[in-house]
Amino acid sequence: MPPQEFDLARLLAPVTAEEFERDVREQRHLHVARDRPEHYADLLTLDGFDRLLALSGPDFHQIRVVHAGRKDPVDPGAGLDTLYDAFEAGATLQVQHVDDRWEPLRRFTQALGEWAGAEVWANAYLTPGGNAQGFVPHCDRHDVLVAQIHGVKRWRLYGVRTPLPFEARMFRESRPGAARYEEQIVLRAGDLLYLPRGTIHAAATEDVTSLHLTIAVEPVLWATAIQDGIRRVFEEDVAFRRALPPGFAARRQTEETMAELLRLLWERLSPRELIAQAERTAAGLHVPVPRGRLTAFAAAETDTGADSGE
Repeated sequence: MPPQEFDLARLLAPVTAEEFERDVREQRHLHVARDRPEHYADLLTLDGFDRLLALSGPDFHQIRVVHAGRKDPVDPGAGLDTLYDAFEAGATLQVQHVDDRWEPLRRFTQALGEWAGAEVWANAYLTPGGNAQGFVPHCDRHDVLVAQIHGVKRWRLYGVRTPLPFEARMFRESRPGAARYEEQIVLRAGDLLYLPRGTIHAAATEDVTSLHLTIAVEPVLWATAIQDGIRRVFEEDVAFRRALPPGFAARRQTEETMAELLRLLWERLSPRELIAQAERTAAGLHVPVPRGRLTAFAAAETDTGADSGE
């Protein structure tokens, strides 16, 4: 019997997608505790991660070795044993964009991206037990959904400095004025944690190995939609691409010209077209990857052979 398709409803349950959109997304963090260690088995397992490592060679270009806040690529010529040695020495193994090569995750991130109108990808993190920590406190430029696959991980949340920031940022607890954690959440296998972008966080293991998925959701922003529209106006009208004149700060005409250009910009920006372009942008973020072409081709060959009497 094929595994059940994993979807947004199963990721969030018992919270519904409607409740998540209305009460949680971009507003606050959410911890869903479950007494179901196998909840994510249809997405990824510890054994599945082992297979991913084996299939990632010989160059391991999608794998990073994370230790003491550093994220290093795998050295050229390194073998699989090198990865296991680094893990046993306390490093976190990160497989980037694991959905590119793991079919259940590919289907899930595709569906989530279509629902959210966003670019969605998944990274997998394997961290040894013993209070191991891969990254220093930081915030991301994308929303984060953490699915705890195996073991236990302790997440410290440090609040928000800039709500919904454009860029990620690292923090050091030891520096004067640095963030101090406000809440600690322990994720066990089967649990979910949602962090809006801008939430400062760090995670460490307890006694046992931890495997979790970080599902990143980077949406199309109002700012992006407006910037795209402004850029198109600039490309279409040379008046916006002319240089300000020498000594422009002292010229009254400079303010008049600026006011005229802003008036033209306002007239040229169409809310309907901005939204239509944003829709096209969102659609381009999750182009379906075709599957089954060779099977269909083989079936067509069989049908052709049967029709010809061969």
